[in-house]
Order: sequence, then C-alpha cells, then structure tokens
Amino acid sequence: MPFFTSTLFSPRSISISEAVDLSAVLRACQAFSREVELEKLMAALLRDVSEFAGAEKCVLLMHQEDQWVIEGLAERGGVAVNRHSLSVDISQVVPISLVGAVSRTLQPIVHQNAVSYNSFSNDRYLLHHQPKNVLCAPLLNQGKLIAILYLENSRHLESFTCDRVEGLNLLFTHAAISLDHAILYQNLHATAAIGRAENVELKNTLAALKEQVRQVEFRAEVDFALTNGSTLQEVLKHCTDAMVQHLDAAFARIWTLNANENVLELQVSSGLYTHIDGDHARVPVGMFKIGWIAQERQPHLTNSVLDDPRVGDKDWARREGMVAFAGYPLLVEGRLVGVIAMFAYKKLNDSVLEALKLAATDVALGVVGKQTEEALYQSEAQLRQQTQELQQALQDLQKAQALMVQSEKMSALGNLMTGVAHEINNPVGFLAGNITPAMNYVEDLMGLIRLYQQKYSDAEIEDKISAIDLDYIGQDLPKLIGSMREGVSRIRGISTSLRSFARADCDRAVLHDLHEGIDSTLLILKHRLKGSETRPAIGVIKEYGQLPLVECFAGQLNQVFMNLLANAIEALEESNVNRTLADLIARPNQITIRTAVAADQQHVAIRIQDNGIGMSDEVKEKIFNHLFTTKAVGVGTGLGLAIARSIVVEKHAGTIEVNSVLGQGAEFVITLPIEAAGSERQEK
Repeated sequence: MPFFTSTLFSPRSISISEAVDLSAVLRACQAFSREVELEKLMAALLRDVSEFAGAEKCVLLMHQEDQWVIEGLAERGGVAVNRHSLSVDISQVVPISLVGAVSRTLQPIVHQNAVSYNSFSNDRYLLHHQPKNVLCAPLLNQGKLIAILYLENSRHLESFTCDRVEGLNLLFTHAAISLDHAILYQNLHATAAIGRAENVELKNTLAALKEQVRQVEFRAEVDFALTNGSTLQEVLKHCTDAMVQHLDAAFARIWTLNANENVLELQVSSGLYTHIDGDHARVPVGMFKIGWIAQERQPHLTNSVLDDPRVGDKDWARREGMVAFAGYPLLVEGRLVGVIAMFAYKKLNDSVLEALKLAATDVALGVVGKQTEEALYQSEAQLRQQTQELQQALQDLQKAQALMVQSEKMSALGNLMTGVAHEINNPVGFLAGNITPAMNYVEDLMGLIRLYQQKYSDAEIEDKISAIDLDYIGQDLPKLIGSMREGVSRIRGISTSLRSFARADCDRAVLHDLHEGIDSTLLILKHRLKGSETRPAIGVIKEYGQLPLVECFAGQLNQVFMNLLANAIEALEESNVNRTLADLIARPNQITIRTAVAADQQHVAIRIQDNGIGMSDEVKEKIFNHLFTTKAVGVGTGLGLAIARSIVVEKHAGTIEVNSVLGQGAEFVITLPIEAAGSERQEK
C-alpha cells in the first residue's frame, strides 16, 4: 500500500520499518545531540540528511525578520553554511510555494513530479527546474517551528520512499531539538559577556538541554528495543535498563496482565533490584499501588514517597532513600495490558514524567505486538506438531493397512494350504492304510503261484510265466510297493509342513518350535532352491542350536522367515547374472541358517545369511522403511521387510538388524524373547 495518499502526511502516523537502518539513524541523532555549535550542527544535518535521503539538493531555511532565509545548502556532494542568509524571494534556490505551504500547515509535503501537482504548478522554481521528487518538511520542537528542510532529486523516480521518509521523520525530530538547543546555546554564549550573574541561567539552560538530550536518547533506545528485540522479556528489559540509565530511576519494573487470572505478572526489573520473583512477582489487580494503577487505569505520581499513603513500607523507602515514584498503566485502545513503574532517589520533573508517559504508550503497543507475535508462533508450532502427528498417523494407517492386507493374504493362503493338506490327507491316509494289507496280499498270491508251480506243471502256464518274467515280478513288486509307501510318507510330510506353516495364530502367544517353522518354510521354497540348466541348486546350511520352545505367534514368524528366505534367494539369483555355470559350481550359492540361545539366556537369535550381492549403507538405512524396495516396478511392493520388522519388533518385542557389505552378501539377525512380555510364565 502506498505510504502517501496525498501530498500531506502526519509524522506521528507512521512507525519505523525493519527496512530502515535504525543504527545509522540513531548514530546520526546522537551526533546531533552532542553538537551544540550551530554552524557545525547545520553542516552535519545537511550532510547526514542528504546522504540518508539520497537527495541531490538539501536546503536548510530559518525564519528571520519576518522572512525565510537560506542558512545552509548541500548540493553535488558539497555542504555550505551561508551566514549571510539569502532571501528566498530573490534566491530562486527553492520553490517558494512549498516553503509557504509547509510554514502555514506545519505539515511535511512529499511529491513525485511536483510540477504536475495543481497547488504548485505555477511556482517559478518548479517550472524552471522541474525536479522529479521533492520533500519539504518542518523541523518542530514541542510544536514550535524551528526550521524548514527542502530536499529534491531529479535522477530517479520515487526517490523518497516510505522507508526513507520514516527514517527522516526520526532525524527531523532530533534535528529540531538539537537546532533549538544549539540556537539557544549560541544566544546564551553570545550574551555570556553581559555578566557573571547570567552564568547561572546559562548553566541551568545547559542542564535542561542535557536533560532533553538524555530524554531523546531514552526515547531512541526504547524505540530501538521495541523494533529489534527478539522476545518480549528482552524488549522490556532494554526499556527498564534505559529508564535507569536516562531517567535516573533507582529501579524500574514492567508487569504484564494475565487476563485469565486478573493478575499482573512481573516480567523484568532493572537497577537496584533485578530479580523478578518474590512478593511483587504476581500482583492481583486492585491490590497494592501497582494493582490500583491497573484497576483505575490512571497513572500514580508522587515526589514524596514517605507521605504517599499507597506506599506500604515506609521504613524500606526511608532506609533506601526513595524520594519519588511514577507508575503508568499500559493501555492499548482502553484495554489494559500491564503496568510500568519506577522509584527514584530525587524528584521527577515534568519532562521526565512526560518522557515516561510517552514511553508507556510505546511499550504498551510493543507488548501487544510481541504477545501477538508469540501467540502466532505458538499457533504455527502447534500446527506443525499437528501436521507431523497427522503425517505419522497416515504412515501408521498405511502400515496397518499393508499389514492387514498381508495378514488377510496369509490367512487366505493358510486356509488354502490347510484345505489342500486336509484333502491330501484323506487319500494319503487311505493309501497308507492299505499298502500293508496289499503287501500281505501280494506275498500270499506270490506264495500261491509258487505252490502252483511246484504242484502242477503245464506247458502253457510255463510259457506265460516265462513271458511275464514272474521271478522278476516277485522280486520287484515288493520294492515297488515299498516305494509307494515312501512316496505316501513324503506326501504326508509335505502335508504336515503345509499345516505347520499355515497354522492360524490365536489372540495370545503360544509355545512353538522355531526350527519346525524354519524347516516348513524351506520345504515350501524347495522348488526355488532346486538346480536348473543354468545354475546348480542353492545350498542350505543349517546350524541349529539347542533352542527351547519360544512363546510367540508362530504363523506370523513363519511369514517373517518366508520373507527373509525369499529375499535371500532373489539376492542370489540377482548375483548370478553374468556368471558362468563353472563359476557357480566353483563358488556355489548358499544360505546359512544359525540359531542359538543368547548370552543372557532370555532370548534366542536366528541368523539368516546369504552370499549374494549384499547392499550399500544407503540401502541398509532404508531397508525396513514402509514401501521401500530395490526391485523393479511391479516386482516388489516394499512391504515384506517392513511387515517383518513390525512382527518382530512391535508384536514380539524383539529386534531385527541387517549386516551387509556390498558384494559380500547380507545377514539378517532376529532376536526374540523366549517368554512373551506379560505372559503367565513370565509372571510366575
């Protein structure tokens, strides 16, 4: 939004923005306040204002003998202080119409392309020189017009930006005070020769001047604190420090209102007392002098603390030498936000009280601003926290969904395996139950045939016996039936393994033989372990220790073994790419499975190792992440190891780790407690 909506603006309606170099402004103001020689002050003023505003021309005018005269000029990098004072009417150095308007309204004027502005379109200076940007401002001290500054720039459009004008407002305020003091000092210095009697007045004036300078510095430090402090307490501490340094406060304090409890809470304390705990840390509104100031929303001022009925501890005041007290409510549009107060060792004059009153207004605005800023920061922090919680909840939901889908798949697979095993068991049981009687029958028949051979001899029968090689049948048929018995036994073993792998878990952990689960998983994966024309069989080395029965969810652990062994087989198949059959025979693929009881005798460890391609450190860091996979699109889902980790860590309170070096295989180490947490065995 543009700063000016017309050519007139009020300097009290703006605040210094963060874009302004406040430190440079404050240094210039302090330089003005230290200079009491008028000519040096005017030269410094013209130089600093021109530099800060980026003006090509800067003119200082003062009113003498009913007319405005030029006291100084800065142009083209040079500064000249004209003590002969040319009249504006004849100098043609500045536009007379702008100077007249500023002197009448006591308001600054800023305009881009001043010739186009109707009120000044007939000014001879503007018509002749046609500057692009002009700024004409009064220098006021307590409402009195001290001088007028005229600035122009014709090189750039919009030279006098809002930020620059904001900084200039502060410079103009301090310049007016310093000029007034310098003029006063010069006049006093000129009349010093009148007599020594006048020296007292001069000293008093100089003291007043120094007092005003201190107050200007006080206001400058308060303004700087309010615009540069990072936290509310830091801002308020700078303000109370400035009260002690520049207003001669014995100690100064600021309270802020806790509206929920209607209590004033002490935020900072400077000077004689710096602690913020104790009796005055929390003051109820309406109690003690601070609480009364808050309740009445009126300042409380006294230059006689010992006679003030609102000062409760007169002995303390007498002992510490307290003389004066001033306290102001911190109000923003009638709303109480706190209290600012100070004690002093000497009486407080009107100028000090006025400075403190103005500071109270600024501090109140600063408190509201910082509280709003901190509330916004807390809201943003809460929003970030909620966002993180939602993201975590979404990830947990995705994991739960994946686990649920996988569990459903495993449940369906288990039901299928159980059904297949059941259906196999019926004919297998029939075969197993009839093989032995069949063998007996065969033996009886063969005995009968041999008996016929011995008792009856017939050429046709002998020819038939010779044709079918009855002796061989007699020898091979028992072997054949024995092979059938072995086949039935293997089918029955496969059926048992299927039922073991697909066993359904109940709602609590049960005792289970981990070796049985591993073996049943290997049996199901046996077809992938077999050799082919391109590679020999994958060797499986089992180094089983003496494991006790482990309390666990057997079906879920079988799923973990299936994922790890299937991944090991895939890693070996991937490592076989570009390897010759001879190389594979010389360095065969193998999977090593080791089990043992841990050293603490409370856990068991299962190690599944392959000599495949291994993995990098980057892959190891992400290997258990949800949806992370190194497989091609459509091949891997990124759920297997994430689900395995969830089953081991979250369901069984165990651990699962991976050890791997790229090109040297990988080893997954699972650690499980022998007794499940909260189990009856563990409680006993």
